[in-house]
Amino acid sequence: MPEGGTTSCSDDPTNSKYKIGTSGSIAGNATAWGTISSTVSGTKTQNSCTRSAELLTMPTFTFNAANYPTATMHQYTFPADYASFNSYIAANKGSLSGTFYISGGGASYPVSLDGVTVSGDLTVIATDSPIDATTNGMSASGSNDKLIVLATWYSASSAGCTTTGGNPADCAIGIKNNFNMSSSSLTSGDNTAVLLYAPNGPVAFKNSADFHGAVYANNIQVKNNMNVSYDPRLEQVVGFGDSTLTITDWQECDPGAVTTSG
Repeated sequence: MPEGGTTSCSDDPTNSKYKIGTSGSIAGNATAWGTISSTVSGTKTQNSCTRSAELLTMPTFTFNAANYPTATMHQYTFPADYASFNSYIAANKGSLSGTFYISGGGASYPVSLDGVTVSGDLTVIATDSPIDATTNGMSASGSNDKLIVLATWYSASSAGCTTTGGNPADCAIGIKNNFNMSSSSLTSGDNTAVLLYAPNGPVAFKNSADFHGAVYANNIQVKNNMNVSYDPRLEQVVGFGDSTLTITDWQECDPGAVTTSG
């Protein structure tokens, strides 16, 4: 199936990418651009190009302080409040929650959440700075339900962000060594849902990223053991208005070389 409502399947002229293999069986009809090797009880249609759904645009995230509990609100302006923010994180990194809105900053003033353990709902919004956890990663604790939203509008080229976790000048969000948001087993369910939102820059993970949620970015790079399960709790997130996000289709992405085109 080609992307974005096109009809030519020109991304795979040799019919090699979109196959149905031998594992399992299909209790119905099956159509594929490639070959179909599994057992099909109904009609089997091979080498058939099917039009996919049209591309849809994700709603724009908008911050409004009134949408968050006043008692949990923390607002900082970088670089003036950079030291104050870091002091607060250092004092509360063992049990962090709340809403943090950071305006200003830039590559030299990353929002560092390195080594933080999240114990309740956490929203971190940065207008101009990258979000960084590139040494000790982040984790979650406790059996209570939690929503974690990390959002940044920091802009960077996808070519500079790498799976070393990135550095503040390269990645919009860079995470290295343990992004474990699974207070319980990842395979049996979880109490923590995570949304990473970076519409203008790349996101990089390296070494053991396990979470339920979603990543929205102009480029995503992964290395060494990443397990992500989509979480329906992200269908409605504060900041996206009254829109309900739904899955219309799944598309498999082939790994490839990093390019500057996103």
